[in-house]
Amino acid sequence: MLRVTHPGLVLPLLVVLASGLASGCDTRERVVQPTIVITTVPEAAVGGSGKLGRIAGRVTGAGPGHQVVIYTKSGVWWVQPLTVEPFTKIQANSTWENSIHLGTEYAALLVERDFSPPDTTDSLPQSGGPILAVATMNGTGAFIMRAEKVGA
Repeated sequence: MLRVTHPGLVLPLLVVLASGLASGCDTRERVVQPTIVITTVPEAAVGGSGKLGRIAGRVTGAGPGHQVVIYTKSGVWWVQPLTVEPFTKIQANSTWENSIHLGTEYAALLVERDFSPPDTTDSLPQSGGPILAVATMNGTGAFIMRAEKVGA
């Protein structure tokens, strides 16, 4: 027969044991779905090499070798900051930032190491395969794209 010498400890001990057993039954690791957000976006402006702006953001669920690819929309989507330098490194605190050419919209893609971004594209790729997550944002300010006059 079990003799209880400290009855005040029985209930807390049972709660600890029960919670340990419940959490120990599920031994699968919880997989965090990768995400990317843009936290700082440059102004909206006519694209070109004349002016740069700062873009920054944060990722969750990124693993070793994952990188960020940034695009600026100016007619088509252009990889940033340069076609010969298309990747932005993710810092140890899961943030990223870069200086880029301006446009009307901005996009950030969280990608696998083996992703090969096109220099330009008419439409952004969707999540899937080596593209883990996509975020887009309009540039700030009151920029209005003016239609070109045809003939005069």
